[in-house]
Amino acid sequence: MDVLADFIDERCVVGNREVVTKRALYQAYVDWTQVGKERSYNMISFGRMLVNKADGIAEERGSGGTRCWQGIGLRSGKRPVGEFTEAEDSPYDV
Repeated sequence: MDVLADFIDERCVVGNREVVTKRALYQAYVDWTQVGKERSYNMISFGRMLVNKADGIAEERGSGGTRCWQGIGLRSGKRPVGEFTEAEDSPYDV
């Protein structure tokens, strides 16, 4: 089971125009792992795995020096676990 890939599929949007703060993405990941009773990685390991998992995701500084991830964002709403469509094929290795 690839917990990070599952998190990205269920809670994230991957695309060139997507941006999210590092803190917000990591907190969403921790919350998601707690609900699913999965083990979560620390913030540094999470970031390393994220960059290795998906092409086009990179660290950047937002306005005011906020640390952000470029190329990934959070979905505005949660969808049921396992509910996927062909149109949502992941652009990263699973």
